[in-house]
Amino acid sequence: MAERLDEPGGAEQNVVPYDHISLYVMMQKCNKPIIARSMEWLLVWTRSCLACDIRIASDQARFAEVFVRRGMIPASGGTYFLPRLVGIDRALLMAWTGDMLDAKEAEQIGLVTMVVPHNELELATMEIAEKLAKGRRLQFSAPNVRYMTD
Repeated sequence: MAERLDEPGGAEQNVVPYDHISLYVMMQKCNKPIIARSMEWLLVWTRSCLACDIRIASDQARFAEVFVRRGMIPASGGTYFLPRLVGIDRALLMAWTGDMLDAKEAEQIGLVTMVVPHNELELATMEIAEKLAKGRRLQFSAPNVRYMTD
């Protein structure tokens, strides 16, 4: 008989599930900030990027929800995180039209946290990561409640 994950001492208790929903849950329970970096144009931004605390984009980055172009609805992150970042009306507009956004517009609507020049993206990301790493641990001790309580 297979052991269950919720049984104490179960053989699979320490196995990390590898599906997108489990990844999002783990990211939300992480007590450290998670930074995403977007370099160039992306037709579909990786769903896990939407779950990140800080999203930094190159000024050359482009974003779109393209599922409608294939006759589909947005996948997991697009239906959960996108409305929480940009608002329901903007998320619906993106999902229904598949229109491309440039980096500045993405920043204006809250899809990305900041936009930096393309050649400074890696440096800017590392500077923020180092600043956060040097900060007090207490400020990151609680899970990211802003997504979980919405």
